[in-house]
Amino acid sequence: MSEPDPDVWMQADWPVERARHLLLPRGAPYTCETYQGGGKRAHTTKKAFGAGQILLLGTSGSGKSTLANSLLAWATIHSPVPRPLCFLGMPEEWLKCLPDYMQKVAYTLKGLDELHKVKRGSIVLIDDSGIHAAARRAMSGGNVMFSKYAQIARHQDVTMVVTAQAFRIIDFAADAVTEGCTLIKWYDMGALKHERPEIRSKVEMAQQILRDHTGNSSEACRPFYYCIEDKQLAKFPAPDWVLADDIGRPFGLLTEERMKEVLGS
Repeated sequence: MSEPDPDVWMQADWPVERARHLLLPRGAPYTCETYQGGGKRAHTTKKAFGAGQILLLGTSGSGKSTLANSLLAWATIHSPVPRPLCFLGMPEEWLKCLPDYMQKVAYTLKGLDELHKVKRGSIVLIDDSGIHAAARRAMSGGNVMFSKYAQIARHQDVTMVVTAQAFRIIDFAADAVTEGCTLIKWYDMGALKHERPEIRSKVEMAQQILRDHTGNSSEACRPFYYCIEDKQLAKFPAPDWVLADDIGRPFGLLTEERMKEVLGS
């Protein structure tokens, strides 16, 4: 697969500044746009922190996996030295869905009990985290492990990218992570009444902005996301490979044996 045009992938709002700060390796320079008085704009160079947690929230089918993998692709292309990419719980054969430049640095781990094997400096994708750390399991052993890891990951220069259908599904110590970024996709408004109070108003605001911009259309909303920290609506480019069905439904590639492991974990 060919590499996306770097110029297209360095738009002022792709990705948002907060995401760049966490996706690029520690100390890597990146350019962001700042607004001055009178509508003037200036470009400022900053250095990435290179560790933390990026949460992607949205209804099933809203394009969370598309956005997550696009972010990882961007980080791989623009990092001075590409960071290792860890895909937690993905079947090994799923890596063949990725372009060559990502496959070269990608690896998989079976689940949360292998978090200790995450390579230093990695970006770890936990896609549909409810499968790995369901909140309603009352902080099972794996969930406790996730909570602990979320707090120490920055010491290993690790960035965690977590997708979930709602904030309430994620029952680990997200609040303990000092460097975070929350990206909101299309959200089922009916589910908001069950959302956690500390995030509900922010999700409602994000949905209002997303829906006003896209005419209240879930399909038109797919290329867009809203960053809570940057208070910014942004659009992301998605290359053809990231739109493939297997990218958004990786667990469809699981063998019967692996499916039993996931369901029984």
